[in-house]
Amino acid sequence: MPVVTSPEMMAGIAERARVFAPRLFAVYGPFRKTSGALIVWGMEFARPTKVLAWSSDGAMWSGDTAEGLLRSISVICDAELVWLSD
Repeated sequence: MPVVTSPEMMAGIAERARVFAPRLFAVYGPFRKTSGALIVWGMEFARPTKVLAWSSDGAMWSGDTAEGLLRSISVICDAELVWLSD
């Protein structure tokens, strides 16, 4: 038997997509030992808290929080974190 979706069901799913949307951020800064800079754009999901990110040099990152990613990147860059969405 085929599954039937109602407008109410679709509205409920859309609402959950908005409520649980990830926060967007960027971590950026100049490298400490070489010329150039790194920019990383990411998404932080709330439940459970996890981060997925992509950098300007093509690397992909994952972790638990945006602040944790900032700490990791701060080893190689004078990095800062900026939230791009609420």
